[in-house]
Amino acid sequence: MQLCSDDKVWAGTLDLHCSSASIVLESDMQLSGTWIFNGDCTIQGNGNVLDLTPGGSIEIAPNTTLKLNNVRIRGISDANIRCQDDSAVLTLDKVVWVQDGDFMFDHGKLLINDTVDFLG
Repeated sequence: MQLCSDDKVWAGTLDLHCSSASIVLESDMQLSGTWIFNGDCTIQGNGNVLDLTPGGSIEIAPNTTLKLNNVRIRGISDANIRCQDDSAVLTLDKVVWVQDGDFMFDHGKLLINDTVDFLG
């Protein structure tokens, strides 16, 4: 699924059930809603920004792996990126992770591939 040929704001909820599927960002995006991932999914950023600052959140369902690839994700704080239980996995690959405040990752696994920069 390709999203955004122009800078956009996603305000709704996306409950994505996938099997080796990708969301491809074609430009910067502000997420003010919630994306819920079920199954093996990738957010392919193409070097674009996914901004959670306006209240956005990402949830990773049980038995799900979400890979963030080549994306700059900002506005991270509290638990606005979270695994719903310990069977969920978040993989970061060529990511710039920009925190706005304290962040809590209390369930699941966090895997790091290639270069990941943590800022904030």
